[in-house]
Amino acid sequence: MVSHPDVRTENEKYLAVRTGQDLVDLGVRPKTSSQHLSLITRLRLEAIRDEVLRTFDEEVLGKWVPALVPINPVTVGPVIDDAAQVLQYAAVGMRAKVTNQPADNTLMGLEGRIVTIESGMIGVEFDTEIPKGYVLNGKARDGHGWKVRTKDIALMLEKPLTSAERYELATGVVADATLGFKVRFSSPYRGTLEDRGTVEIPADTTGTLTEYHPRKQTVKIQFDSPVNTLQGIEIPLKSIAESLEVSSLGGALPQDKDETVHEEVLRHFFPRGKYETELAERIIVGMLLGKDMYFHGPPGSGKSTAGKDIQKLARQQDLIFIVEGCQVQCNPFSLFDAEFGKRCPPCPECMINYDADFRETGRFTPPDPKTVKVTVAQYSEGHGIEFTEGTAGLRRYHIAGYKQPDLSGAKKTSSDFDPEGYTAGVLTRTNNGILLLEEADKLHPDLQHSLHEALEADRAKPDQMRFSVPANSLLLLTANDPSAFIDTLRDRMFGISIHYADNVDVAHEVTRAGYHGIVRPESVVVLPDTHAREPFDVWHTMMPVVLERAVEAFYIKFRAEYDGPGKDIPILGTGRCKFDAFKFARALRLFDSIFYQDTPSIVDEDLTILGIQYAFHARVAETDRKREGEVKQVLSDWVEEMFPKCVQEENSAWWCRAYQYIANAQIRAPTVQRNFEDELIAYERDPHTATAALQRVQIAYQQPNSARAQEALLKSPFMDYLFHDQPGLDKINPRSDSAVVTELVRYCLKTRAAAACSVGK
Repeated sequence: MVSHPDVRTENEKYLAVRTGQDLVDLGVRPKTSSQHLSLITRLRLEAIRDEVLRTFDEEVLGKWVPALVPINPVTVGPVIDDAAQVLQYAAVGMRAKVTNQPADNTLMGLEGRIVTIESGMIGVEFDTEIPKGYVLNGKARDGHGWKVRTKDIALMLEKPLTSAERYELATGVVADATLGFKVRFSSPYRGTLEDRGTVEIPADTTGTLTEYHPRKQTVKIQFDSPVNTLQGIEIPLKSIAESLEVSSLGGALPQDKDETVHEEVLRHFFPRGKYETELAERIIVGMLLGKDMYFHGPPGSGKSTAGKDIQKLARQQDLIFIVEGCQVQCNPFSLFDAEFGKRCPPCPECMINYDADFRETGRFTPPDPKTVKVTVAQYSEGHGIEFTEGTAGLRRYHIAGYKQPDLSGAKKTSSDFDPEGYTAGVLTRTNNGILLLEEADKLHPDLQHSLHEALEADRAKPDQMRFSVPANSLLLLTANDPSAFIDTLRDRMFGISIHYADNVDVAHEVTRAGYHGIVRPESVVVLPDTHAREPFDVWHTMMPVVLERAVEAFYIKFRAEYDGPGKDIPILGTGRCKFDAFKFARALRLFDSIFYQDTPSIVDEDLTILGIQYAFHARVAETDRKREGEVKQVLSDWVEEMFPKCVQEENSAWWCRAYQYIANAQIRAPTVQRNFEDELIAYERDPHTATAALQRVQIAYQQPNSARAQEALLKSPFMDYLFHDQPGLDKINPRSDSAVVTELVRYCLKTRAAAACSVGK
């Protein structure tokens, strides 16, 4: 990749900083070390992605093109209104329009989609509700369905259809058992073959074109993976003329652009480490979350390299701002910014220095930022970055620090217990930094307990100290034997298994670097000024409340029913494991959104399943790699089988509660039920209207004494219910986050259609 100037030149303006007010004037936004790493990770992913795209050659990807061309073709459409042709070309899902007035109804000019084709009659689900409309055997919305004669309707196609009696392979396409081109079905196929009976082939099924018979007008396709036990098929050309596509790369499958860019970015993301795609993703997800992590695996597998890579990437922030003279690196904003001070409190020594009364009263009055003296240091070893070796001889005071007692007898007051004489430990002196603790499995269990307590509270309490000391650091551990860790520490951290590479390309990259000394040029990309950027929090990503409740139900089911491999790992069913599932699902949505254009704006069911699997995998740590893989696979399968059942149950329960809510509101306001039905119909027609509805509901709760504002609660009772039940909806900005609102409402409508509760239908 192309190298760029170091970000250090962008930060020269900060070298003149002397006080907290200077930081405020320069627009610095305070961040913890975890938040800064999260921001750098996201910006680096986006910067490398943009660099890859800038030099990307799409021709190398290949593409799917039509495999068959018609002989003496006939073209019809895009509007087909001849009755015979309507019957010939009509298919479920096509758009249709009424062109002649059927008897006993008012449909002239209405449009909709075809849902049934029976006995020459076309069943249409119209876009709007119609008089005497019905559901067409359950395949149309209630009040929207009607059967129309072929002579009264026209097909509205996106583009003209081309058909013929005979077809041939496109120019240059090869059909051969060894050299045949790759093909795929662009749409599902369902038909009856003489030697096979009824055959169903899903869309996107791929295979190799092995034979072509012009006279018989058939081709033979060998599937890449069996389809309903079928290894291959001989199929008439006419039946697949519109759906069979061939790879422009011949015998190789076309590559997806987003997926290719994704893999290329991961290859260049880490300065030194060479990781397979799935492992690289897991490390990056941990960085996006700012999670404390431990890397476990055999010696020489790359655990230390992973930790050092993370520290090196974190150093792209270049500078660290420290309260002058503070040995635990207090962030100046901790002293004078009340909100940040709650998240990352200052140390007792700084509080005493800037408020003399704190020593006796315990009450701290924030100083004027102009009085807070600031040291601008290079973010490097000794200033935010620390390395230490884990040994059995390491003690609590090495981690938390210690206070040297006054043995002179000069002091007789309680000041002996004040911070004077305190020397920071390795964890407390990396407050607002990153600590890499190597071979942490050698630590004594008592010290592990102390480490867990410090991480849990972001503080450490040294012996002989009245006040605790902040330890708001990001911790990275490495271990050969993860079983040596206490359960509470493993439950608290993100465990990542690192083993020798299985992929030859990755393994040889390691060999080239380690044996031959051939190092891939490091990808140095320009990042914007991270100090002046707001921290972002993936936890604010919207997850539908139905999915959140389904996760709750799943963990209850897991604790009660799971009896497979790993059942003896108690931390799999903890509340922290559940919370990690929520976090991982949100981080994965953010990660995917950087690469894939079709990533949903909210967390969906698939991402939630992945989140649970990540949370489980982070807690399975075996020295036997095969055993570890087996346990993880069984757990993943159990999640994929059981979680959708929990979702279905919670869907029905959620809608039953919604109907009950509307029924209760109906007692107080008779129009609510009808408004509820009209509101849902309006969202089905155009989900984007939900944005304005949410805005009106938010205003109604901001202005409880305004009768006009309160009308929104009566006109939009469903949005009112959703507003109360969906976490985070009260804080969302409907205008800037309109895609989130729209997608959330779409999800709700989809769950309503699948809900077993039929009270409100």
